[in-house]
Amino acid sequence: MRGFDLREEREEILDALLVTGTSFMLAVAQWRHVVHFFDQFLLQNLQAEVGVLHGYPHWRFFQSRVLAPVLEHLIELMGVPLTNAHATVAIFGLTGAGLALFYAAQAAGGPDSKGRQKAWTALLAMHVLFAALMAKPWLYIWDFVLLLTTAVFYLLVLTRAPWWAFLALLGVACFNHESAVFIGGYMVAKALVDAWVEKRRPDLRWLGAGVGGSVAAFAIIETLRRTLLKEEVGWKLFKEIQKSSSTTFDGYFHIQVGENFGQFYDWITDPSLSLELLIPVYLAIVLGMTALMVMRHGPRALALAAFVGVQVVAVLALGLTNETRTLLHLAPFVALAGIWLNKPTADAPGPFAP
Repeated sequence: MRGFDLREEREEILDALLVTGTSFMLAVAQWRHVVHFFDQFLLQNLQAEVGVLHGYPHWRFFQSRVLAPVLEHLIELMGVPLTNAHATVAIFGLTGAGLALFYAAQAAGGPDSKGRQKAWTALLAMHVLFAALMAKPWLYIWDFVLLLTTAVFYLLVLTRAPWWAFLALLGVACFNHESAVFIGGYMVAKALVDAWVEKRRPDLRWLGAGVGGSVAAFAIIETLRRTLLKEEVGWKLFKEIQKSSSTTFDGYFHIQVGENFGQFYDWITDPSLSLELLIPVYLAIVLGMTALMVMRHGPRALALAAFVGVQVVAVLALGLTNETRTLLHLAPFVALAGIWLNKPTADAPGPFAP
């Protein structure tokens, strides 16, 4: 029995090394693709990240995205060139995101061969989507870390992590990207949806942590912007837009609804060889998957559906969809399609079963 246990443990270690090694090698391959694809634009992205560190971001709302640039700077302090530090953080982010999605899919799919198949599919699908969503000239280091934190979020969802794990993720992620507040929104939605389905009062731990965490995240984000910002330089750098912020509102939001839907119309009515029309198709697929997830798994899936739906609305309202990096944080949800769209059965009740 002892020998059997040792062999089983060794098999698990070798399996973990295989998954980790595969995720790492795919991340390295993606990074090589990034370098060749972006070429001179890569330095332009590095300058934007350095601007965040020194208080001169392109846009005010970038100023709170300090986590990834600080990680780069810490590596740089060890004598590593900034470009190599950037590559290290990017590869770490992609490797971690792949691992998180693999183990998320495996947790939901089960330990049998079908679960393993879904796990490998999720890992590979994430890398396919990452490559497919590349567009010049912008891909910031916080986009890589956002992909990682989003993948970890789905790992927490599919492993049924406790409320404090989501709160901890929110506490870290809010230093990287303001979309972290959606995690708090998910916690609130989950507390309310579960209470509605089970006909009971909401779990005050989930509800309180979601509300309190979101408020604290907003406070941290605004504090970082107010204390670190010296000057918003985007108005000077990009001559095709107005030369300065016209209202206080511009410092917080850049509304892009008209621009996005105008581009959608152009891409659909006059498609080009670069197939930008796949961008609205991608968003439609995300929303369609969300609806199918609720149809397959019932009202318990509504909290996650709200999490995804709000992100799509935020992208359409505040992000330029032709900068497809703004769609990256939706990739983990699509990569896990085999989990969301699999019809639950008695033997496999699915990730939302009580």
